[in-house]
Amino acid sequence: MRRLLAVILSVTIGCGALAQSASHICGSGEYLWAQASDVRPSVANRQTVAGLVDKLSATDILQGDKAQRKALWETYNTELLNVSQTTISPDGFIIRYIAWRSINKVFEPRWRKVRELVQSAQRTADTDKARTYIFWAETYLKSLPKDDGGLRGEVAKMKVKLGSGRTDAVRMRNIESEVAAIIKALEKHQKPAKEVVSAPKKTTPTPQPAVIVPKKAPFGVRITALEAAPEFSPLPLPWTPGSSNLTPAMYGGRRHLYLRWSALLSADIGVAPAFGPTIIGCGKRLGFYAAAKSSFTASDSDYECLSDGTTSFGTIWASGNIRKCRRSLSAGPVFRLTGSLYLYAGAGYAKQCVFWEDSVSKWAKVTDLSHEGLLLEAGALYNINHFILGLGLSETDFAVAALTLSAGWTF
Repeated sequence: MRRLLAVILSVTIGCGALAQSASHICGSGEYLWAQASDVRPSVANRQTVAGLVDKLSATDILQGDKAQRKALWETYNTELLNVSQTTISPDGFIIRYIAWRSINKVFEPRWRKVRELVQSAQRTADTDKARTYIFWAETYLKSLPKDDGGLRGEVAKMKVKLGSGRTDAVRMRNIESEVAAIIKALEKHQKPAKEVVSAPKKTTPTPQPAVIVPKKAPFGVRITALEAAPEFSPLPLPWTPGSSNLTPAMYGGRRHLYLRWSALLSADIGVAPAFGPTIIGCGKRLGFYAAAKSSFTASDSDYECLSDGTTSFGTIWASGNIRKCRRSLSAGPVFRLTGSLYLYAGAGYAKQCVFWEDSVSKWAKVTDLSHEGLLLEAGALYNINHFILGLGLSETDFAVAALTLSAGWTF
């Protein structure tokens, strides 16, 4: 029981550390972050990734004006989803974040593709295939940061060497779809050519929006005004150009499961009252719980008897003192019906015993009043802001029923 309580305490402290982590992420300036206002994972993913894109488009990590940068960053939605992490704010919002020093991870898959395409172009003897590979590599480079270690120059030389011709001699659906998205982003926000006029008209200069500049120059990253998203604060810390030595496992696609944790103190009210912790983790609709309860009384006996007083050696001479003991462990699923109402149902093991003391201070277990075996329970939980209340029923060995009351806190 002490070990179980230690585990429950660790989980509770971990939930508190999670809230502290969210405060650190939002306030330290070391992270790029965005939060979602929807508990549905699919909607929350879209909201948080869109928030990261809005903030990244305010930097000059990618080339072009803000509208073009935003369109290019939107082609990185999958990469942003894969390399970022999530946590829960103290208010229950989902926060997606990535450290500024780790922004390079977003570009790693695309840099790798460019290098592989150049190598494929160098190996093939088919000019049309080589030209297709170089066309794809050149398009990818338009969506990547400036610092490329000479890769752009190598692609430009090969393009001149191959000359004009077909750029569709190879079929690779994933690359073709990404290249098409990049071309669409570049064309959609391409500035129209200026008309040549004989004499420019004199116009009164209009005031330009203020540029948000950090107090300290962030290693060459320029941050422009956030006209489209005024609710975002200036990006406080830098992104360092250049790729790092990362392996695919470090940035590859693990999706995150959003769980809100609750810690409760539960009590079984019945023949033998018992108390203990309950831990709940619940996502959009489904979750789980685990509970442990005890009466904290001894469960050992010197011999056994029946409720009529008979024993294997005669009749018990009772002193009138009675001791009751209960132990239970249970777990099961949690179903979220509404934003505040949850249902749970589970099973486990329970032991409930009744002991009588005899005239010489020895304890006898009353076997027909004691039960041990399967525990079944079900109930409802209601969350009021962060305070959660529970009411349920349990049955031990299909013979002893108990009312379960719970109260706790949702982190």
